[in-house]
Amino acid sequence: MTEPAIDLDPYFLGVWEIGEQKNVALKFVREHDSDDLVFSERFNDLSDRRADIKEPVADWPGIWAIANPIEGEIRLMTSNNTFYQYKWITQEKVNGATMASDTTDVLGWEEISIGLQNGWHEFGRREVEEIKTGWSSCYGNQQLTLVNQQGSMNAWKAKQQAFSPRLMINNPNNSGGTQNANFSFEYEKADTGILPVYWKNWNRFWSNRLPVSGDFDLPVNVLRHVIYNICSKYRTSEGEFLIEEMSCELFIDRIGTTQVKGFKV
Repeated sequence: MTEPAIDLDPYFLGVWEIGEQKNVALKFVREHDSDDLVFSERFNDLSDRRADIKEPVADWPGIWAIANPIEGEIRLMTSNNTFYQYKWITQEKVNGATMASDTTDVLGWEEISIGLQNGWHEFGRREVEEIKTGWSSCYGNQQLTLVNQQGSMNAWKAKQQAFSPRLMINNPNNSGGTQNANFSFEYEKADTGILPVYWKNWNRFWSNRLPVSGDFDLPVNVLRHVIYNICSKYRTSEGEFLIEEMSCELFIDRIGTTQVKGFKV
């Protein structure tokens, strides 16, 4: 997205045909392994609660120090990568002498989900496009991971359970996890998350992409260069664009007009 564009204007015929511009939100979805009880029992998609998620806290003393929390607000505790909600909690107390029980409703912090949430760009737009990946990771932090799942045993070949591959970051001292000082598998984590590190420029472009199409009279050497650099950015006098698809008809003695469909950058 940021590299210099290759000039194809000398070969451009006519003008661009402009399509309908997109105005979508992008939702980045991971497929967590449902057989991992850590995720099946503790993970909830908090997309519809984004308005309730406030600034994160480091640990329990940090969450207890919040002045006048509002019922329903959610905080991420970064030390254990877990979200907590301030809500009414029913506590049961048992009298040690009579063994009679009594319940009391109190306001307090209760876990609502673990981390590795789905990521969003331009959340709130009416139209949503999902971008899915079959890869996930384990619940954990920089040094520790937690999995609660059956695996495969060499001693008992018949006792096997399928499990999905997991990504981990190799950290120093023979440790690994979901993050380090420079990178995190959390989609939206400021400065180190997947979206701000790798997809910041692309997300702005793709969520507002403008389809265009046009014809080019490309010589053989230029056509070959474009084919082998199909992901590069190109330009004409009317602006820069990325190629989605291209087609042309080949004859014995010449190349027909090349039709290009793409998106204006």
